[in-house]
Amino acid sequence: MNQTTTSQPVSRRDAEATRETLLEAAFNEMYMNGFRAASLEAILSASGLTKGALYHHFGSKQGLGYAVVEERVKPLVRERYLDTFRAVADPIEGLKRMGARMQQELEREGILLMGCPVNNLVTEMSGVDEGFRRRLAGILDEWKATIAEGLRRGQASGLVRSDVDAEAVATFYVASYQGACGFAKNAHDISPFEACRSGLDNHLESLRPKERQ
Repeated sequence: MNQTTTSQPVSRRDAEATRETLLEAAFNEMYMNGFRAASLEAILSASGLTKGALYHHFGSKQGLGYAVVEERVKPLVRERYLDTFRAVADPIEGLKRMGARMQQELEREGILLMGCPVNNLVTEMSGVDEGFRRRLAGILDEWKATIAEGLRRGQASGLVRSDVDAEAVATFYVASYQGACGFAKNAHDISPFEACRSGLDNHLESLRPKERQ
């Protein structure tokens, strides 16, 4: 008796696993080498998947890069910095912890020379690709808005001076830490980041009401 074999449809779970594997390999490759120098061959080799799978899920290298920003870089910033900041009642203490966490990440073996994923992509891609620019701006805007919201909560609870411009301070901190990451990466030395963090922590104390200083 002849038996007819039929191909089994790929399950949604398998498709999602394939997509996640490609995203992880692409994030690592982009973090090491930047987007433009990222090798599709290296991504496929690391993932053990085919070019057909990559194009099926992302359409193009550009589409893959956009997905990495949305689904890897943005969640990383939320998990490491924004969620932990929101969990602290005192926003000034929360900002100090944010700076300490960033320094801890940079001090991990091999990370300083790779830098901050956000800062790397902003520097490389914001001036040449509008899709990257908008997605990265969304991350920075959320970062800034989260800090500003925390400072306003601090004002309402008497932990932050009422005359502090929450938006301006939030912008200052995000820009300062992003710049410090780039400075330290370029110097191959954590010292510039440490100096920036120390100055920012001192400035934070000036945001407290006088009776709390």
